[in-house]
Amino acid sequence: SIPEIHWALAQPMSLADVHVIVAEDEEMFTELAISGLLSHGLSESRLRTAEDGLQAIAHLDDLQQQDPNAKIVAFLDVRMPNLDGEETAKQIRARQVGLPPFLV
Repeated sequence: SIPEIHWALAQPMSLADVHVIVAEDEEMFTELAISGLLSHGLSESRLRTAEDGLQAIAHLDDLQQQDPNAKIVAFLDVRMPNLDGEETAKQIRARQVGLPPFLV
């Protein structure tokens, strides 16, 4: 919801402290997101990409297993195969991990 996003953006945070999952089924948009995130200081080792919501959830589970306190941001395409962005966001919110997912 909007208040969640405002809260997340109001917190002081460096991209060096965050893991990012970009879930997008269109390669061109994935490349644009990666380029923008890397140019703003995100380490490539903290970036994961997914072609659908199922892969995004798998990345989330993996990151949580590695570090239960990890700060994770997920950028989700609304329309993806297998599990769309809205349903993926619901599943991420239900797990109460990281920061709220952003639907794009």
